[in-house]
Amino acid sequence: MKELKIPFSIGQTVFFKTDEEQKKHIVTGIIIRSTGIVIEVSSNGYEVSAYDFELTTKQNVLVKLGIDEG
Repeated sequence: MKELKIPFSIGQTVFFKTDEEQKKHIVTGIIIRSTGIVIEVSSNGYEVSAYDFELTTKQNVLVKLGIDEG
């Protein structure tokens, strides 16, 4: 059986890496799929699903200010 590393925990604060507003989301669920780990997050009463690589625990202030890192 393959051992999986879950990068986030329920209740943890996360941000979408590409969100220009860098809104805070809370992890509400973790789903293990054959395609990867899906993280369910909630913000302002809305819940969405995302793959773990789309999320980060650190707010990116440069994205919020519209500054390109590249």
